[in-house]
Parts: sequence; C-alpha cells; structure tokens
Amino acid sequence: MSAPEQGQTVFDGQHSRARVFHPGRGRLFVSFDSLRPKRDRFDERGPVKFFVAQGWSHLIIQTARNDWYLNDDLNALRARLAEFVVPYRRVSSMAFSMGGYGALLMSKALRMTQIFLISPQVTPFSGLPPRDPRYRMFEPGMRADLGLAGEDVHEGMRGFVLFDPLERNKDRAHARAIADLAPGLRCLALPMAGHPADKTILESRLWPEFQGLLADRTCRAQDLKALHRKGRGQSQTYQSALSKRMRERAGRGGEL
Repeated sequence: MSAPEQGQTVFDGQHSRARVFHPGRGRLFVSFDSLRPKRDRFDERGPVKFFVAQGWSHLIIQTARNDWYLNDDLNALRARLAEFVVPYRRVSSMAFSMGGYGALLMSKALRMTQIFLISPQVTPFSGLPPRDPRYRMFEPGMRADLGLAGEDVHEGMRGFVLFDPLERNKDRAHARAIADLAPGLRCLALPMAGHPADKTILESRLWPEFQGLLADRTCRAQDLKALHRKGRGQSQTYQSALSKRMRERAGRGGEL
C-alpha cells in the first residue's frame, strides 16, 4: 500500500494543523476530524478522492486530541484560514459529530458557503444546554472560553444538519440549537440512521451519491431524504433499529 499524499502545510501548531491537497482549483472542500477513541496525535490522511477527481482542492483541518478544536491554537488557526481561503470562490464541507462543531467554529474564517453537518454538537460541555453528558470525559482538555458563539458562524452559509430523531440521545436538541444559531442551515431528520446519521448511506454504498449532493449547489432536502430511503434496505443499522422498534411496539400491544 502506497503512503498517503502529504499535502502542503497551511497551519502547523502543537494542537491543530491544516494541510491542503491540490490547491488553487477555485473550489475548496474542507474536512475535519471526528471523535476517535484514545486520540493523542494527528492522523495521517490523504485527500478525498471524489472531490479531487471533480476538480476541487481539499483542506484537512485536524486536532491532535478529542478537544473539539477548543485549544490554544484556535485563534491563530482561524486567522490563517481567513487568509488562505481568499482565492477560493466556493468553500464546502461535510463534517461529523465533533468535526461538525469544529466546522461551525471555523465557518466564518473559512467563508463557508455550503455544508452538511452530520449529528454535530452545538456544545460539547455537559453543563450547557442541551446538557449532553456523552462528552464529559473530554472536557478537561478543552478551553471553555473559546466555545462556539454566534459571531463564529458565517452568515452566508447554507446547508443541512442531519440527525436521527429516534436515537435516545441529544442529537435532535443539538441540531435545533445549531439551526437557531445558523439560520441558513436546515434540520433534516433521517430516522434510524444512527450516530452519526450517515450509516444508512454509508452501509448501502451510496457514499459517492451523498458526496455528489454536497458538490451540487441545488441539493434539496428531498434529495437527501430520497437517498436515505434508497439505502434503508441495505443498511444493517437501519434494519436493526427497525426490528428493535417493532419488538418494542409488539410489547406495548401494537401501540405507536
């Protein structure tokens, strides 16, 4: 197996770094790290083949720890990104969970135009609404004073916040709070898609079509819903969740 492309360094900090692949193409796809258990270093990753093949540049923004990018590098990183994106006429991103939070934090600096956020958080701090306890163990490594605020969000950003409304967690509340913070984003429920809410699409091998919808400026909510429906029959996550709900319904005597 060949080593991944190294890319060009945009920012190189102790806690965060950014690298670009195939720069100067006019359209920029940006990706962010999602939560990975026991992360204590930067991952070595290459560019996303779909976007590179479609003529996009690809910027990877990484964090060395599961800190939701709330570290001592954040302000310097945002300043550098604001300089870097000047030549690009379009900036798009697909970001998951912790990465979705990072994308919101940096959306104004990146002048983000279009985004798909998949099961993101409006805050990782358990003491703030929606008071989600899932990420409490990571809080000591984060700078609370850098937490997401309205002025961090790019006003011109458009897109969707995808979430599974049937998951027994706070993803629905996070999505609604993000939509309030970023009026250009629309909440979109994908039932039984899991966390993050891309499993139906991923497990049914429809990922290139999902990427294509992000690349398409005219993507509509019904397009994403149709892709979710198309993948349900081939998704183990969806089928398992459906079977569980049917058993629960049977136990209640058929009540919804």
